[in-house]
Amino acid sequence: MSREYALSLAGIGIPDASPPRLRTWIDIVPAAVTPGVRAQADDPTDRDCLTVPTIDTWTPDMLGLVLHFLDTRIDAPHAKADAHAVIQIAGKRPPRVDLIVEARGWRAGLPLWIHHPRFRMTDFPSPDEFHAAVRQDTERARASFDPAMLDYLRSLAAAPVSLAEIPDPANGRRVAVTLRPADHTIRRRLIAATFRETVIGPLRDMLRQLPPEDRALVIDRLHDAIDHAENS
Repeated sequence: MSREYALSLAGIGIPDASPPRLRTWIDIVPAAVTPGVRAQADDPTDRDCLTVPTIDTWTPDMLGLVLHFLDTRIDAPHAKADAHAVIQIAGKRPPRVDLIVEARGWRAGLPLWIHHPRFRMTDFPSPDEFHAAVRQDTERARASFDPAMLDYLRSLAAAPVSLAEIPDPANGRRVAVTLRPADHTIRRRLIAATFRETVIGPLRDMLRQLPPEDRALVIDRLHDAIDHAENS
């Protein structure tokens, strides 16, 4: 079962820290496997997710917090000196940044250029409402690194860096928040209840007020409309 985590500088007591908003997947693979290849092949619902502040608010402390968190996702026992941070930067407008920690033949990666909303299509009455919500949520999470922070990332991207050389703002403390899995069942029930109250109830009341022959005609027209919608 996949797990949900959230991480921000609030965990180390920074006042007014930016809240977690960018949700992306954690890829944990053998170091010989490219994370992107696995991401295309695997069921995304089986992977753990981490939500972090939007990247325009990032500082070296936030980077250190995330890298040391990724290190904890590698189950093979190892010392910090045996783990290496790898920063991958591709493209220019905007640059796509991946954070990777490698240790004991394993790699934990986090793409910071992808946002995955927590909801699903089944949470919404229609595909159009789902896609609109995805666009809105993605827009809220979209951002670019501050130029100074991007320069710092590029300086680290030149070669793998020992994780022991990257300060851990949490000093080894567990500061990631474990989120409860999204309860899509409850949301579907709320949508169904709303549909009953706003559509089914008024329609039923209207049909009861019609003469029997008119009621039958309206019901036939409703059936035709439903058949047309299903086949269109």
